[in-house]
Amino acid sequence: MRKTIQITLIGLVFTYFISNDIRAQKYQTAFEYLEYMSNLQKEINKDVWQFVSVSAHSKRENKIALKKNEMIQTVRNSENLIRQMPAYEGNTELRDSMAEYLNLIFHVMNEDYRSIIDLEQAAEESYDLMETYLKIKDMANQKLDDAGKSIQKTEEKFASEHNIKLTSNLSEIGKKLEEANKAIRYYNKIYLIFFKAHKESEFMWAHYENKDLTAAQQAKGNLVKYSTEGVADIKSVLMFKGDATLKKACDEILSFYIKKEAPFFEELSDFDIKKEQFEKIKKIIDSKKPEDLTEEDVKVFNEKVDDLNNSTQKINAKMEIQNKKRKDLIEYWNKTSSTFLDNQIP
Repeated sequence: MRKTIQITLIGLVFTYFISNDIRAQKYQTAFEYLEYMSNLQKEINKDVWQFVSVSAHSKRENKIALKKNEMIQTVRNSENLIRQMPAYEGNTELRDSMAEYLNLIFHVMNEDYRSIIDLEQAAEESYDLMETYLKIKDMANQKLDDAGKSIQKTEEKFASEHNIKLTSNLSEIGKKLEEANKAIRYYNKIYLIFFKAHKESEFMWAHYENKDLTAAQQAKGNLVKYSTEGVADIKSVLMFKGDATLKKACDEILSFYIKKEAPFFEELSDFDIKKEQFEKIKKIIDSKKPEDLTEEDVKVFNEKVDDLNNSTQKINAKMEIQNKKRKDLIEYWNKTSSTFLDNQIP
């Protein structure tokens, strides 16, 4: 089951750029002063994009961590370079604001995300924990987003004071990050619909294996409830750029839970009751001496044996079909998720 993806980093998409390439740290004009910062922002965006792309596609945690660390180091290096910049005409507002913004990015990615990673494994345990986990990640991203908008206003103010015209068109990387953000949010929305029902299926079977039938029945009720709600919710979700594959995959597995999984669990529960009843009869038969058994006792017992054997064969055959179908649908969901992300996040 593919996990949620939430590495949008909205605030890191810098939108204002100037065209020339100033390589030396010389600021004879306000244009050069602002452009130096712009070039550092572009380098950060490159690392952000690599991190987002790797996070969306790779299952290797060490590779993702490496890209994250590279991004953090670029942010720290850029912050140090900006702090070394002199005031421009005695004004340090832009320099200090940019340095503090980069310092915020460093701490969010280095400290806030460390706490988020600690929550990640626990989030897989229940829908409520998963929902909380995503909300906390959204809060971290919102913090970056708010700070990004604030520093853009400071840049605009500096540019306006020095008659510099800013180009507000997103760079190529900026456009990619913006589209990746949309795709990831769309994916996570559908993932949560799937996850809410899927966890109840896992709970149902885990309780059944542990012979906690009351809890298993409760989970079965939740499975039907959340799957039914999910099917309705999926209908209201629009396609993403003409791509309905995630909607379709989610709808298929939820429909399976409603039409096949829950009814089969009831059938299995009925079989267990039949097996318990047989064990009671067997216990009575075994408690009698052979000479005390009547022909009717033997006949009825043999009929019960034949009936249980036939029922066992049927339920085992259905169980095999059921397990395969469930496995196939989970694999279908995972493959569809991977293909969706591959198509939307190069």
